[in-house]
Amino acid sequence: MDTFQKWIDKEIILVVYLFRKWNKEEEAVINVNKFEGAIRSAGTTQEQLSEEMHMSANTFTNKKKNGTFTIAEVDWLCRRLKIVRLEDKCDIFLPA
Repeated sequence: MDTFQKWIDKEIILVVYLFRKWNKEEEAVINVNKFEGAIRSAGTTQEQLSEEMHMSANTFTNKKKNGTFTIAEVDWLCRRLKIVRLEDKCDIFLPA
């Protein structure tokens, strides 16, 4: 994937995420099952991710439940968990 395509993917995710946060009718929540599957597929745990992100396990759990990861955190999680396809990113972090 070239640099331009990576930039476009990030911009699409950002626009959809911000729209859902702005539009109070639809909350930006996480597909927890797919997110936890991605964590297992990457061979890591929620506890390890929370440590790497310099946050408590409780904070990580709350962000996961409430869909309140920042864009920077979502970007880091996608890179760390090797979630590269735009469709997969949207399925996990921007479920319809």
